[in-house]
Amino acid sequence: GPGGSIWVRNVQLGAVGTAVGLAAMALAEGPSVAALGFFYGYSPAVWAVVVNQAAGGLLVAVVVRYADNILKGFATALSIVASTAASAQLFGFKPRAPFLAGTAMVLAAVYLYGRPRGDGGGGGGGREEEAYFRGPEPGQSYLTSSHKYAG
Repeated sequence: GPGGSIWVRNVQLGAVGTAVGLAAMALAEGPSVAALGFFYGYSPAVWAVVVNQAAGGLLVAVVVRYADNILKGFATALSIVASTAASAQLFGFKPRAPFLAGTAMVLAAVYLYGRPRGDGGGGGGGREEEAYFRGPEPGQSYLTSSHKYAG
């Protein structure tokens, strides 16, 4: 279809993001990059961040595609706990009341969204939302389909 597959759209989005990032880098640091090279100053820690961000993006895509709501909820909760533990160990982070309150609200929202939808509403996973997140029918793009989210 005119919109292409999700992979084509992801490549298109990545290409535009890369072009914008390179243009911003050239405007801000062009002469330095030209003199020293693009990867000047990349330490093992910087490479670790780059690899972590790339792997995290791929992992999120896999979880969104193949996991059910319960697994997504566990993954979200585990990521919050793991990030907090790593920050405490690596940076001496000490969670205070606002952080704990925010964490509790996020975990509660994940639970409420992921629970099965009853006739009383609440939670995610209704047919309208499933159709919305599935996207337009094959051969249609988001712009040409009558596919709308009723909220």
